[in-house]
Amino acid sequence: MQLRAIMTPEVEVIHPEDTLQQAAAKMRRLNIGSLPVCEGERLIGMLTDRDITVRAVAEGCDPTTTTIREAMTPDIAYCFDDQGSKTPYRSWSATRFAGYRFSPVTSGSWGWCRWEIWR
Repeated sequence: MQLRAIMTPEVEVIHPEDTLQQAAAKMRRLNIGSLPVCEGERLIGMLTDRDITVRAVAEGCDPTTTTIREAMTPDIAYCFDDQGSKTPYRSWSATRFAGYRFSPVTSGSWGWCRWEIWR
């Protein structure tokens, strides 16, 4: 089965110059714990509720002025929508991504995409 058959369509994204407060409000409104960070249509990272609390707030950053770029996780792993549904597990198992539960899935050329999250 291809990933496109099990993806959640129309995923919300956040921009790197938005603030952590804006991201937290969006996460609360959508009842989610992570957001893909996009610069235009290019994926540049992910921001999780853990990034906000552990990486930023616990370090004393002001969520009203700290940008997403300062707290996000850059260089994330992602998959393509025409790959098999077991691809994420295989590609993460021996890497630093071993604890992932969700993955951005792209349907464009490498790094340029429409956003969908595999679950």
